[in-house]
Amino acid sequence: MKRTSILLLLSAWIGVNALGQSVFDGCPGIGNAKPANVQQLNLLKNRDLAPSLQDIDLAATLTALQQLGDDTSRWDSKHGAVFHGYVIDVKPGGKAETCNCKVSDAAHRDTHIELVADPTDSGPDRRVIVEVSPRWRAKMLAQGIDWSTATLEKTYKGHWVTVTGWLMFDSEHKGEAQNTAPDGEANWRATAWEIHPITSIELDEKGAVAANLKPPQPHQIKGKITSIDPSGLSFEMLANGSIRNVVVDAGPAVSAAKRLKVGDVANVDVTNAPPAEKATKVEVPVTSPTWPVIAVVLLGSLLFIYLLTKLLLSRRPVLELILGLDGRYSNSKFQMTLWFGVLMVTYLAAVVFRAIGSGGLLIGGVDIPQNLLLLSGLSALSFAGAKAITSANVKNQAVNTDTKTTAAPNQQPAPAPPPAGAAALPPRPQPATTKRSFPGDLINDDYGVLSFARFQIMVITLIAVAVYVARVVAFFSNLSLAGRVSLPDVDTTILAAFGLGQGAYLTNKVVSPES
Repeated sequence: MKRTSILLLLSAWIGVNALGQSVFDGCPGIGNAKPANVQQLNLLKNRDLAPSLQDIDLAATLTALQQLGDDTSRWDSKHGAVFHGYVIDVKPGGKAETCNCKVSDAAHRDTHIELVADPTDSGPDRRVIVEVSPRWRAKMLAQGIDWSTATLEKTYKGHWVTVTGWLMFDSEHKGEAQNTAPDGEANWRATAWEIHPITSIELDEKGAVAANLKPPQPHQIKGKITSIDPSGLSFEMLANGSIRNVVVDAGPAVSAAKRLKVGDVANVDVTNAPPAEKATKVEVPVTSPTWPVIAVVLLGSLLFIYLLTKLLLSRRPVLELILGLDGRYSNSKFQMTLWFGVLMVTYLAAVVFRAIGSGGLLIGGVDIPQNLLLLSGLSALSFAGAKAITSANVKNQAVNTDTKTTAAPNQQPAPAPPPAGAAALPPRPQPATTKRSFPGDLINDDYGVLSFARFQIMVITLIAVAVYVARVVAFFSNLSLAGRVSLPDVDTTILAAFGLGQGAYLTNKVVSPES
């Protein structure tokens, strides 16, 4: 036993001289490890001579190290290797490792760099570890090159690189590697083999292609913006069920990105794979359904509103919604019901189109424009005025009827004679019966006589609805998927004509004989 320990220590001493480890900031090549096998491992980690061309094992590629199966003896720690790979992550190594004499400040800790051969196949059990040692960090700093963990992360994370260094089997992680502990719950790496230490690392997009490794191809992602950096140069978006961090590259994408708002759906062209995706183009897309599809959705929305109305009214006819106090169909109620129906059908269709176009990312977010609200308000105002006038008419008729009945139940009062020399007045119109007539009641006055004012307001109303529906169809054919959109507005000319028609209608109702 004593002889074995002496041999191991002698091997370590020979290793120190053969591999060129020196004392670094008071820490020898063996670190402060006590077991001889750990001292041997630390000597490998602390090599401070770079491998020569003759030392490089050309078969030890990144993809070769990812090959499944027990690889404990597959490679040789006496050899170096060159990896072409994609950097998935960069982070500090262990805080108190014996190879670094358990010093825990950033300058004296290893840097772990996680490489994969294919960024679309980057699960923990596919990652190969390469490490920068504190010795090589200090060696590079002396040459004016910053290999601090923060700089390495900023420079290489999300990029293709070429890494050169010494192969080493880190037996301390044998139980956490897929090749030596298949499907282990604690696995976070593909293999216990790694490059440690790294002696050279360079950005190498072309090298990846030359090594027949596909770099991430420019592609487009579609998602909903969840947060935006105040600078407008980076944002987070929900895409394919996960949050993606996107940094906006220089160029036209910058101005487009600064117009984004939280809640927008965006199409983003990116050139890198997660987690460091760079946007070269940003746009808020539109959904463009065909006219037949628009017609189907509008009719479907109309049917839904109709069935909902039938459900709420139970077995009562839908036309009862526009009955006036006098038992006839009300012009003002018809207008209010019509505009309410148009508004609801249009709103519902807009919600459906945006939900479909965004893949379910947008529900709602549809505003009602001012003129459309004013138009609905004019109809409601007209209805209120007409209701007040009709109520007064009905009450007056009831009073007159009571007076006539009291005076002579079966006798009409004699009309007063006209003044001397005056022409005879035409007979006074008699109130119409309460027999309903649709759409006749909408254009006839309370006496069953065709009313130009009513006819005028009906023509204006129907034209306004037709024009608005045409604008809605055009709006739906190029519907934005921004977080919030507004329904098309009503033309101000139509709004003015509608207001004049409503005024004429109410004026006519006020000055009618019964009023």
